Amino acid sequence: YKIVDNIFSNPYDVVEFANKLRYTLFEDNPHPTGNYAGRRTQPIHEINKDAFEQLCKAIVLPHIIREKYEDVSWNISMYFSRIYAIDQPSVSQIHTDQKCLKAGIIYLREGIDPSSGTILYNDNGKKIKECKNKFNRGFFYNPEIKHEPAKFVDDRLALVFFIKNLIVKGREYTLEDLN
Repeated sequence: YKIVDNIFSNPYDVVEFANKLRYTLFEDNPHPTGNYAGRRTQPIHEINKDAFEQLCKAIVLPHIIREKYEDVSWNISMYFSRIYAIDQPSVSQIHTDQKCLKAGIIYLREGIDPSSGTILYNDNGKKIKECKNKFNRGFFYNPEIKHEPAKFVDDRLALVFFIKNLIVKGREYTLEDLN
């Protein structure tokens, strides 16, 4: 896992974009992907391809592959997520993210309870890391590690993403390359 503060140079523009979008509960989503608590937008690439590409570049180039290559391609699923206290399910939300190389969340709500971040667990269910929720903080993790929202609070806004494929200079990255 990796925690990075100040992910976006323009976080208020990202929040403004996120606040203009429609959010849907999983059960009301006509095309749900995975199972999720709270509400999500449709995939960002379906809403605004240019914004999606800019968000991907801001995340992948400096924080995932750590170099600026010209020859980079990716397959990334990305959504804005809103979770409210009323969204807290009656059962645990511990899960893994399937079929991706790297997963992450970028917290986008100022002044929110820091304990509303994300918790990682080992295979025995013991907490191994908690990332506190902080505005413009990114938390990148191995998708095979069990995790869940730490606490359900009102209006946790975040950008969630799942890197499914990453090719740099003709070389396809694997899960081991990114962890």
